[in-house]
Amino acid sequence: MNSLLLTKPFPETAHMIRKLAVLTLLSIFHMMICHGTYAHAGSKGRADYLRAKYWEDVVSDTSLPYLQRISGIDSLISHGNHDSPQLIRQKARLLSDILMYSKSAESYEHLWNMSKNLPLDQRLDILREWIIVLYMSGNMSAAAKKSIEFLKIEKPDSLRIIDTDAYVLLAFSKMELGMTDKAGRELVSARDTFEKYKKYASPANRRAMEITLVRAEVTRLTTEGKHKEAVESVKRAYELADNKLTSINLDGYLADIYLGAGDYEAAERYYRKILDTDFSYHNRAVSVSNYMDLLISQKRYQEALDVLSENITRIPFRVKDITTSNLIGNKSEALAGIGDYRQAYQLMREAKIMRDSINTSFLAVDHLAIYELEQEAIQKDLVLKQSDRLRTWLWIAIAVLLLACSCSTWMAVKWHKEKLINRSTASRLATADIDHKNQINEKEEKIGIQNRELTAHVLKLAQMNDLANEILSISEEKSESASGRLKKIQDRIRQYGVQDNMWDVFKAYFEQTHPDFFKTLYMLHPDLSPNEVRMCAYIMLNLTTKEIAGLTNRSPRTVETVKYRLHKKLGLDDESTVAYLNRIKAH
Repeated sequence: MNSLLLTKPFPETAHMIRKLAVLTLLSIFHMMICHGTYAHAGSKGRADYLRAKYWEDVVSDTSLPYLQRISGIDSLISHGNHDSPQLIRQKARLLSDILMYSKSAESYEHLWNMSKNLPLDQRLDILREWIIVLYMSGNMSAAAKKSIEFLKIEKPDSLRIIDTDAYVLLAFSKMELGMTDKAGRELVSARDTFEKYKKYASPANRRAMEITLVRAEVTRLTTEGKHKEAVESVKRAYELADNKLTSINLDGYLADIYLGAGDYEAAERYYRKILDTDFSYHNRAVSVSNYMDLLISQKRYQEALDVLSENITRIPFRVKDITTSNLIGNKSEALAGIGDYRQAYQLMREAKIMRDSINTSFLAVDHLAIYELEQEAIQKDLVLKQSDRLRTWLWIAIAVLLLACSCSTWMAVKWHKEKLINRSTASRLATADIDHKNQINEKEEKIGIQNRELTAHVLKLAQMNDLANEILSISEEKSESASGRLKKIQDRIRQYGVQDNMWDVFKAYFEQTHPDFFKTLYMLHPDLSPNEVRMCAYIMLNLTTKEIAGLTNRSPRTVETVKYRLHKKLGLDDESTVAYLNRIKAH
């Protein structure tokens, strides 16, 4: 195949040749160390170190050919390098870069089997890259199945955004398998997932996913012949593109849309625009193949061969994939168009063998594979629905729990507030009750004072009334002279038995209120004189010394002396006279 297609060798610079020569010498030196032929090689540990260091330098040297770097990775892995998962992933990516997708898929499968102890986000990245190379290798059935496996994996919300890529890859795989009507459902799920979880993605990742979604939708629209809608979608994607490579990819989509719509002039303009740039291998190969289809359809066979010749050094034909087989088929048709039937036949045969090999290996059009895929898709939908249902019930349970907690908290706060309010109310009521009792006591005390004052005044008035009546009676006596009556009045005023008269009035008033007081007092203390009994009555009424002096026409000092003697005569020590007399009244 290479002898027919590679009309000129890959360019090699003098710097590259020198580097390869140096690496060859290092390799010979390395082999001498490994086999013990170098006399001063040192210990085995030093040899292992030098070997590992050499291959590490080879792997990290991006100026070396891909295959040489891949060989370096294999050497490091074979010597038990501790970074083997990272090295296997690097190898898989290098193989993908040179379009060796089948080999890359094998490396990713090996890496996936080793990734069980890795964090979930890293495992998901590995699986996503594996699905991509499966799709690029033409193994659509396997890519679809792995996409379904990806979607079934339980993920936190922060990682659910990655499901967008899995849905898109599943849609692409279904479209390649001829299941275009089923692909639309996956794209709807991809869009819904993106809109729901895009808040967890960075702005750059959001733009990239949005563009991927648009490209998938454009592919579906183009397949369905909806070219106008497809062009509008690509124009929206241009607004999101933030780098030249993305814009060129979108140019390729526009070119394919115009080609499908039959606008060959517009399609050719975009293909030329793409091929005039330094584009990646695979996309350049796809653009060359599609451009050749356009030229061949217009019987411009030589121009088709010229396009292939111009880009041959930037398309790796050594890789046996769908794009390569298409290019070989395109060259075969162009050669047949210019009359070179022999070479055209050889290339056509080679392209058929390659396509049959790919189709046989991957069962891309096998109905059984499609049926199995549909069954897995149904299972995937059931799993996802069940997961969403469980998630919904979980959120409902959480919401109910939060509501219950909120209600409990609210009730507890309300109860606490009511308790504080009740306590405050009770405190205010107790304070008000004490204040009320104090006010009652103050009023009773005032009433008591007023009653005592009233009693004293009543007695005083009664005394004065008796004295006035007696003086009036003396003054009206006609039998005596005026001087005699005056002398009698004066004697009466001095010697008038105020106590006796007033006491009779007071005693009558007192016995109405305290009927048994005097009786009990006489029983307990029969030796008390009438004046001392009177004093007991005055003291029990809480009359002050001054008030008693006014009633008895004595000085306050004399009253205090009488009260003291009475206290002693009653046989009292610490107990006050008024308290003792109140006890007698209570009996």
